[in-house]
Amino acid sequence: MSNTPIKSISKLIDDKCHFIVEDYQRGYKWTETEVTQLLNDINEFDSKGYADSFYCLQPIVVKKVKENDKIELIDGQQRVTTIFIILSYLNISNKYKIDYKTRESSATFINDININGAENWDNKFKTTDKNNIDNYHFHKAYACINNWFSKKNIDKDTFSNKLRNNVKVIWYEVLPSTDKESKQESIKIFTRINSGKIQLTNAELIKALFLINVEQGKNAELVQLKQNEIAQQWDTIEYVVQNDSFWYFISNDTPPSTRIDFIFDLIVDEKTEENIEIKKTDKLYTFLVYNNRFANKQNEKAIWVHNEWEKVKNVFQTLKEWYEDRELYHLIGFLISIKFTIKDIYYNIKSNKETKTEFKQDLKNKIKTKVKDYNIYELSYAEDKHKEKINNILLLYNIQTEINNENTNSRYQFDRHKEEKWSLEHIHAQKQPSLNSQEKIEKYTTGFIDYIIIANLTQNEGFDSLKDINKELSDKIKQKVIFDEVKQLLDKFIKVAKETYSDLFDLDDLSNLALLSSRLNAAISNGFFDEKRKNIIDFEKKGEFIPICTRNVFLKYYSDDQKTNLFYWSNKDREDYLEDIKCTLKDYIDYTRKK
Repeated sequence: MSNTPIKSISKLIDDKCHFIVEDYQRGYKWTETEVTQLLNDINEFDSKGYADSFYCLQPIVVKKVKENDKIELIDGQQRVTTIFIILSYLNISNKYKIDYKTRESSATFINDININGAENWDNKFKTTDKNNIDNYHFHKAYACINNWFSKKNIDKDTFSNKLRNNVKVIWYEVLPSTDKESKQESIKIFTRINSGKIQLTNAELIKALFLINVEQGKNAELVQLKQNEIAQQWDTIEYVVQNDSFWYFISNDTPPSTRIDFIFDLIVDEKTEENIEIKKTDKLYTFLVYNNRFANKQNEKAIWVHNEWEKVKNVFQTLKEWYEDRELYHLIGFLISIKFTIKDIYYNIKSNKETKTEFKQDLKNKIKTKVKDYNIYELSYAEDKHKEKINNILLLYNIQTEINNENTNSRYQFDRHKEEKWSLEHIHAQKQPSLNSQEKIEKYTTGFIDYIIIANLTQNEGFDSLKDINKELSDKIKQKVIFDEVKQLLDKFIKVAKETYSDLFDLDDLSNLALLSSRLNAAISNGFFDEKRKNIIDFEKKGEFIPICTRNVFLKYYSDDQKTNLFYWSNKDREDYLEDIKCTLKDYIDYTRKK
């Protein structure tokens, strides 16, 4: 859609707008309730003599028709038609025009509504060719308007002036498409609008509220300057929050179409003193609360707008400062990731008025409260109830590692983290790799023997048996025996290995787990360590997001043993890895609790 100016009813008249309601649209359906509400809203709006103040209706969506300069009314038929009927009742002859593509009699009837509306429907029209559902509702609307003015004893000239000059619509103009696509495109837009998929957001409505009332009583030039100032500042804020890195630092949710909404939500939720009948489930709850506060300000509306906009800027500046501070970014980002909300954190700083140092310590205390009772020696992947805790520990480990890298500007990428579903990757495969060939079987058994020798575990009783089985396997493979015979020897090898080195098959504790997206985890599967290591390197080369500690694990950054073998994830590697986790998270977790 193109830009969205706000047009007065007089402007629609002066522009000689000629609206067309196409045949795909429903007929006129407003009842006495909607018509009366519109009349009351216009009547109760008090401009206080300010030439620049006005009452803003919901938007209308239009598209210019190339061949005849008419305007297709895609959305807003009910409002535009009702205003037309009110203008007719007020005897304003110079009105805009409305045509109904498949209801020509409706166009004729409504153009003579000030005459036809005075007649009793059943007596005058029920048995005539004017008896259709649209005309009936036009007639009922006219009768409602007549009754309203009679009961209210409203001065028509005053109301007419207010309607034409102080009532405006938000004008959304759709850019015209090719003639062939024009109607189809209009139908698509109409369908999306009326299925609730296109509507003004809270922020868009609040913006209109601010701009309309920004400087009441001032000259037009000053009003324009102030409106431009707010609009430019608004765009600056929206530009920053459009950055996914910023958005996912403060939220776990998919961003809305106008991300600035969340600032208004913060401000609205900070106050709870309103005694108003607005349900929080209402999609426009935030705007309705703002509108209610605004309506209660009477002569101080321009001051209210100024003060409220200052609040918006202050909230944004606070969040921006948190985002730009590396430590705050990571501490807050972690809390948000484990289901704290930015509201919880923001209200805390507002209520306690902490210094930055105190605020950081408070955030660390919140994290400590969350994880301090985790017993890292008992956490096991095999226990479903432990998996969330392990995820939290490993996420915090990655984040604190980033914080500790003081000489870099690196940051944990919360935006990329939240684009993925995450799982726990077994560094040494939880299940033995898919051994579906003699070559893989030989690699597995030979690799296990080599690892035992490197780890200096050859003194265990049973090692000699494993060597013998492995040699027999190699001989069978050289003899090219059938696969089933080799598989039987493999099963025997694994049975003896588990009996002799049971601790090497205890793979579900924290020292054998790392964070990895479910997508990449599935791609790696149950490969050997050296195969997983190669995959991790290849993924990172292709631009995949690998958390820093997961990358470090597979590059063996934590392994203290200079003789460590890059092809195996040994017991010593696991011990060194767990020790680094403990050291990195020492300020959060109590390690005195052991098995």
